[in-house]
Amino acid sequence: MSIFYHVVATLLILAEYLPWLVLTASVVSINKCPGSSLGNRLYVPASAVNSLERVTFRLRNEFKACKNELHFASELRADTSLKSNDTIGEIGLKTIDMSYFTTDGLLRHGSDYYYPEEYCISSFSGGNVKATVCKPLCKRNRPCIRKCCPIGEVMDMESAGCKPAGGKLWSPVLYTNETHNLSDEEREKIRPHFINLPPSCKYSNGSASEEYSSIPLRPLRVNEYQLETIPMRLLKDGSLIYYAITDKWETIPKDLFCIDGMQNFGEVKSYTGLPSDQIVFSCVDYYTANQRR
Repeated sequence: MSIFYHVVATLLILAEYLPWLVLTASVVSINKCPGSSLGNRLYVPASAVNSLERVTFRLRNEFKACKNELHFASELRADTSLKSNDTIGEIGLKTIDMSYFTTDGLLRHGSDYYYPEEYCISSFSGGNVKATVCKPLCKRNRPCIRKCCPIGEVMDMESAGCKPAGGKLWSPVLYTNETHNLSDEEREKIRPHFINLPPSCKYSNGSASEEYSSIPLRPLRVNEYQLETIPMRLLKDGSLIYYAITDKWETIPKDLFCIDGMQNFGEVKSYTGLPSDQIVFSCVDYYTANQRR
């Protein structure tokens, strides 16, 4: 019995004085750049992770060079006190440029999120990173999708802003047309590139507009009445189509909308991950089908 308590006490001491002690068997792998002097592990402080929890990544040498490389040096900060909201009507969308890791190994730089195979780390010290990313081409076989909230968050309709999604990640349903949606396997092959940006709307004089239409994709029941929504489909090329008052499907260009999950809407409080629990912000006046470009 005394040996058991001795072992427990030793582990507690190690956890206190060796903050990078990793007790989990699952470690996400990311790439280090060719010629980097980094070792086999990257220890990332909590301030540089979206969950505000320190993580350890396994480093590998599998980065493949690309034609559209971007090299940058940045301080990684994910402290919520540094985040800000741009007010969009009564809804707040986070649009601040930041650089940080997610717990599953994505790297955010500016407003873009990069999968582990799309970047490599040259150096990392005290939260300062030098990295290389492969900028997306946003072509038909690899769409770029504007996500209204940061990854790990969805639109909270009660607080009118982006909030943590309770551990569920928003994953869009992609369609080839208005009736056929991709299977999970087909979608996984596409792996959309996510950008945390609101729609780029403009007034007729060319100045930036913050007037957006918001359409929840789930009907809202109020007492005995049900408020219907507008049918919408996110296509695999990254554009959005909706069924207009003209009785035909109209297209919204990629830069004129953002889409995300939603929670605390009507009777449904937690984010379910269902396709109906999504919301679209766009530059479209759906009742006239006019687009503010």
